[in-house]
Amino acid sequence: MIFVSKALEVGIETVLYDFIHRDHTPEEITQTYPSLTREQVYATILYYLDNKKAVSKYVAKWLEWHHQQLKAQQLTPSPSALRLRKLRTQKEAEKRAHDSQMLDENVDPGYKTPLTRCNFELVNWVVGEPGAPSFGTLDPEILKWCEEYGLVLVTNNRISMPVHLANHIAEGHHVPGIFIVNPKLSFGENVDELIFLAEF
Repeated sequence: MIFVSKALEVGIETVLYDFIHRDHTPEEITQTYPSLTREQVYATILYYLDNKKAVSKYVAKWLEWHHQQLKAQQLTPSPSALRLRKLRTQKEAEKRAHDSQMLDENVDPGYKTPLTRCNFELVNWVVGEPGAPSFGTLDPEILKWCEEYGLVLVTNNRISMPVHLANHIAEGHHVPGIFIVNPKLSFGENVDELIFLAEF
């Protein structure tokens, strides 16, 4: 049996999938795909109801082919798919940057406890901890690590870090942000500033 649509922008397979597997009504399908008329949707569904066995077999083969295509795309993604993945990763990193911070080794690690107590959603990494860069990691590598994981860097290095940041950006890199601890503020005031920036 040959089952084809009449040059519709939306294939009959999509209509049947929505009707059979998603339990959408003909009206819902018409609203979802404005290029289809109500008559086209009803005609497709009526044909299915009159030929359930053959059409169900056809839809099952189409679904199997569709799943195979998805697997092939995952194994060998196109350049556009790779670009979309990269953009998605960047967006996720930007989102994490609002609730994730990296405390440099020249910052009092005691900041982590009050920051976590004040905001349980705020993730705080400290240089030297398991999973974080080790003590002695050079500043350019710290910046790259923060870029990769979407972390705002909290540092007390106001001498060389701005230079490293300028070089980092000049090389085409970026970081979600850098917070330099203010020596004129108390420990608690700096904590408040960090919490405010994380929630902003």
